[in-house]
Amino acid sequence: MKKKAFTIMEIIIIVVIIGILATLGLPTYQNVIEDSKAKVCETNLEALNISLEIYAMEHDVMPGDLSELSPEHIQKAYTRILQKKGAWKIKLAYYIVGWEQRGLAYAGLLTDLAGGNMKLITCPAAVPGERSYGMNSALANMTSSAYRSLPADGILVGDCLNPTFTDKSGLIERHKYYEILTSHSYAISKTKAKKTHVKGGLEKDKARKFLKDVED
Repeated sequence: MKKKAFTIMEIIIIVVIIGILATLGLPTYQNVIEDSKAKVCETNLEALNISLEIYAMEHDVMPGDLSELSPEHIQKAYTRILQKKGAWKIKLAYYIVGWEQRGLAYAGLLTDLAGGNMKLITCPAAVPGERSYGMNSALANMTSSAYRSLPADGILVGDCLNPTFTDKSGLIERHKYYEILTSHSYAISKTKAKKTHVKGGLEKDKARKFLKDVED
């Protein structure tokens, strides 16, 4: 019996269906990438936060900016993070980011970060070559006792183009989701990483007033 061949119309319908399925899958794929970038950014911020705490304990004063953190501080921070329960999620996020941005130095990055290489602490959503993180200027040279008395929800470190920032306008919105098309910054308090929207209704806080008005 002669086999029935596809008609031109049937082929066109199949191509259209494949195109629709590919289009529907793109947002999901893109959001997996963005989620991974966000996880890497959160982990970097957590490491910087831990490093600041270690620095304060050792020197009884906070550094002037993040560049004063030593490789030993960074090494202790990432080692502590990778020993936590659920660290496989962090490793998976770094792997996905490395796979998506193959041209960047993410292969074996966690191992290098655990070795204390400060230069590798970069936000994967940042433009190559630009600064990734800055420290709240109110922290600069603050005594460790004053640091311990700070509110738990104040922003300490965040996505930033400069070494320090004084209010939310100093942060940069790098992270976004495909289907929503909105962007936000990541920052970290004493307790956890948070995302905050920079645009709209910004108030100029004094340097000694810690940033609040962030959303979980």
